Amino acid sequence: MSEQILEGEGAQVDQLLATFSLLTDISDKCFKKCVPKIQNKLEKQEETCLAYCTARYFDVKLLVAKRLQSNSIELSQRE
Repeated sequence: MSEQILEGEGAQVDQLLATFSLLTDISDKCFKKCVPKIQNKLEKQEETCLAYCTARYFDVKLLVAKRLQSNSIELSQRE
């Protein structure tokens, strides 16, 4: 029983680390793309760029994940 709890907690930690990694990746890429010069405050266009970049990044990640899942299901059905 305690092994199952530990495995569940390990999976939660792995999920948390994956989420943190994704957010770090998004922040890094979008910030580099949208903020050419660091100032005290973001310009309105930089804020807009960051919002669109982040949303688009999530859209693409979701699309890729769905496509991979679909391909995986198709392959398993063929076997």
